[in-house]
Amino acid sequence: MTLQVAVAVNLRGVLLGLAMSALLPRRLQLRVAILARMTHKTLRRTLIHGYCGEFRVETLESQAPGATLWLSTAFVYHRDRASPVATIEGAGQGEYRGDAREQALRVGSCLAEFLDPKEYRVRET
Repeated sequence: MTLQVAVAVNLRGVLLGLAMSALLPRRLQLRVAILARMTHKTLRRTLIHGYCGEFRVETLESQAPGATLWLSTAFVYHRDRASPVATIEGAGQGEYRGDAREQALRVGSCLAEFLDPKEYRVRET
């Protein structure tokens, strides 16, 4: 990329940012400015939650140095237990961290649907 093209691309991004910022409320303008400058692929909104009845799913994402894919492990917990009742390694993978997390949440939630919560409940004394 030549210097002239780089300046034109950068200027276009700045002008677009200025045009968009005028349309947004003041509190969102900073977020737009930060997100426009982000070059890494770790942040994306995930619309799925990790709760399924008495179970919850937590994930752990990792990326090896120099690798392009994110890998995710799903941990399925029962509300009465401190340790996970199931662990699924490699439950998700994706170019974005959020994609790997979403896949792992879906896999963990699917497993939780088939578990019988009565087997994991702690009896009250």
